[in-house]
Amino acid sequence: MSEGWVEATISPGNLALLGLPAATHAHRKLVSDGVLIALTTQNEHGWTLVLSHIYAGIDSILPGRMPTILELRDARETFIPYDWVHMVALLEPPTKAILERLQRSEGTRSDTIAAPGLPTSVRCVQVHIEGLTDDVVFGTEPP
Repeated sequence: MSEGWVEATISPGNLALLGLPAATHAHRKLVSDGVLIALTTQNEHGWTLVLSHIYAGIDSILPGRMPTILELRDARETFIPYDWVHMVALLEPPTKAILERLQRSEGTRSDTIAAPGLPTSVRCVQVHIEGLTDDVVFGTEPP
């Protein structure tokens, strides 16, 4: 296991709060400005990794900052088998996140569906890449 990661026991309610209620493994890593929480699971669609940064030493879960690309890569290389598994990070557009926070502060309800997890959670999912051939046609209408 990569340096610094330790297994963690996280309650089902907090697994949902962190963005992966079906997580089969949970790990944490102390960093200089808080704690990274890595949740993983594998199902028929492939692997899912959720990485969140929270502030340490607080009883309730308090979102910190967005995990860095290096932290995402470290978690992926530590917890997901390397055997030809390609992963992509699903990031929420910053403007949507800002609008959500403004609407919450004004007390109005959002008309969009919120991404699962904390505002600082990044979900990475396995991508399946099919081979391309000469007969592949891009577009929406038949020739």
